[in-house]
Amino acid sequence: MARRRARIRRLPTDAGLSITSLMDMMTIILVFLLTNYSANVLPVQPSDNFRLPLSTAQGDLRVTATIIVTREAVFVDGQRVLSLGPGTEPGVDLAVPDAEKQDGTVPAVYDPLVAEVAAMRQLPAGEDGEPAFRGEILMQLDRRTPFAVVRDLMKTAGAAGFGTFRFVVVADPGQ
Repeated sequence: MARRRARIRRLPTDAGLSITSLMDMMTIILVFLLTNYSANVLPVQPSDNFRLPLSTAQGDLRVTATIIVTREAVFVDGQRVLSLGPGTEPGVDLAVPDAEKQDGTVPAVYDPLVAEVAAMRQLPAGEDGEPAFRGEILMQLDRRTPFAVVRDLMKTAGAAGFGTFRFVVVADPGQ
């Protein structure tokens, strides 16, 4: 009995808490979250005459040439290039003016897009070996934009060398 009491007295009474395993786990979670986190930010200026459509689509954004269509004008990479007017057909409230069209394209939009293609082709390839110009264009359209305007702009962008169209939408908060 005396030996048992002596052994008990020799044991340290202050046992500390070891958090090494917890720190390892937190480090692994942090590294996982940092490697899987991606933020795709595209500056969209909210205004009364520009509302993006809602969507449940998931996809990554890539920075490329951009066409913005509001209820009043068309912008290419932030520069106003064309004013939209009332449509000549019944029920069409917005259209590209006929005076601005030439052979099915819109020269006011075509010329800046061709300059953008030329500038992008001069850039070196990215880290992944992808060329800087992939033929993609982002289109930010007001949700009330008539299809005739979208068609004219897509045909113009296609003639300028863009073959892949990506439309910017707002994620539906209900999904």
